[in-house]
Amino acid sequence: MENILDRPLKILLVEDDAVDVMMFRKTLADVDVPNEIKLCRCAGCAKKALVEGDIYPDVIFLDEVLPESSGSEFKEWLDSSKFKNIRVIRLTGSPESIKDPGDSVLLVKPPTVRTMSTVLQLVGAIQRVAQAAASYAIVSQGIH
Repeated sequence: MENILDRPLKILLVEDDAVDVMMFRKTLADVDVPNEIKLCRCAGCAKKALVEGDIYPDVIFLDEVLPESSGSEFKEWLDSSKFKNIRVIRLTGSPESIKDPGDSVLLVKPPTVRTMSTVLQLVGAIQRVAQAAASYAIVSQGIH
């Protein structure tokens, strides 16, 4: 699959289950999208990685069931922080466990290669549009 970004896609995976992590990485490899992935096994680790600048991801894949706090609680924190514009893909083994996904995309684990490919293409396209809009804003500010 062609990467529509001019750089690797930055992914933050928040998942505590080792088997799910392995399957996610395999699916991601099968999609063949250049990426940088940071794994956090709990919401606290993910918050720390974001706040300390370890990663500013294009997308967060967020499990619902995590140690210490839920994916929903992490998403609430994210929405009230300076990171609220990062796209979030919610991962769950049982979709009924997420009462209100809000503006998140919801994927049932494990995602298929086709589904992952589609999601990553959309994330890449959104990032490309955001880059173009930012460039346009900079250029148009210089024109009077």
